[in-house]
Amino acid sequence: VQQHCSFVFYIDATFVPTQDIAYYQHIRDQVMQSPGGYGLALHPEHQNGIYYEFELILENQKDFRKNVELTLNNLNQQPGFRNDVPVYDNAFLCYDPTSL
Repeated sequence: VQQHCSFVFYIDATFVPTQDIAYYQHIRDQVMQSPGGYGLALHPEHQNGIYYEFELILENQKDFRKNVELTLNNLNQQPGFRNDVPVYDNAFLCYDPTSL
C-alpha cells in the first residue's frame, strides 16, 4: 500500500457514502495535514462510554455475554480505567500510508 497509494480510506460494508467527492477530498486534506496522518470520526450518536458500547454489542449479538463480561471485568481491574471516554465510529477511517 505504501508504494502504490498516497491515501487510504477504509469504509466498512455497512457504511453508505452519501456525500459528494469534495467532502472526501476535504477529509483527505485534513488528515494529510495532521501530525499523525490518521483520521477516525467520533461516533455521531453513541457517546455514553464503554459500558454502553458493550450493551450495544450484546443487543446486536456481535459477541457472547460471557466474552463481554470477561472483557468488562478485565477493564474494571485496570488502573485508571474510565468509562467516560470518547467513542469512535470504526465504519470509516482514513490514513496516510507514508505516516506508518
